[in-house]
Amino acid sequence: MTEETTDANAALSAYRDWLNQLNFRFAKTYAHKGPHEYVVRDWSSVETPMFNAFKQFIEENGYHEVYNGYEYTCLDVGNHKYWTIGKILNRRSYQGYDVVQELLDMGEDPGEYLPVGKYEAGNYYGAAERPDNDA
Repeated sequence: MTEETTDANAALSAYRDWLNQLNFRFAKTYAHKGPHEYVVRDWSSVETPMFNAFKQFIEENGYHEVYNGYEYTCLDVGNHKYWTIGKILNRRSYQGYDVVQELLDMGEDPGEYLPVGKYEAGNYYGAAERPDNDA
């Protein structure tokens, strides 16, 4: 194992601990087309230096993916895919989301965000696809 790999693994361990402490919010306006969660760097619960360092870590160690015509740099940590857009850190679960329950937990009417009859409570939708690393 190279020193560079050891350093990256140590950094990833610290980031994993930090990520587990964040309170991600379900992105209700994307519930039907790309369910995911996010945090904003400006939120008081988000440490700006750690946010900026993790954003750079994604850029340096992640993989590129195109979504809706835009290219993002993503990084897999545990059971989530992470990417940033400006001051927003997004994550998408590899298990998917019970989007109906997520909206209900937020006090929202799922009918305002989801097409009628397409989603059912108790079912998981929008699981991120793992990248093909064989290329």
